Amino acid sequence: MNIPNTARLSLAHHFAAAYTQNSNIAAVLVGGSTARGCADRYPDIELGVFWYEPPSDEDHAQTVERTGGDLIHLYLFDPDENSWQDDFMILRAAADQPRSGILTEVIHHTVVAIDNLLDDVLLHYDTDLLK
Repeated sequence: MNIPNTARLSLAHHFAAAYTQNSNIAAVLVGGSTARGCADRYPDIELGVFWYEPPSDEDHAQTVERTGGDLIHLYLFDPDENSWQDDFMILRAAADQPRSGILTEVIHHTVVAIDNLLDDVLLHYDTDLLK
């Protein structure tokens, strides 16, 4: 694991702690190049957050605030993807330059939605490429 990857993984752990302060969250995972151990100095951080019940817009905004990030966009629920997404920036290049740091993309799913997806693939042999 290289230095940029170690730094991003440390940030991901920080984010996970911010998310898990909400008792409605079942799990948080790190994805992308950070999870694979091959991040360089340019990549974003990708997280997956799994909720017992659908999150509110306030849930999203509060967590971004707890991370110290600058919110870029809270995406509404996407029924095709059965998910929500947040994009925010962390670690500003300078204190007076909001949205100038590292892009963090967070995708949110409910536990029920993921259970259903896994059942479709593993029990019903659904080969839909999105699954």
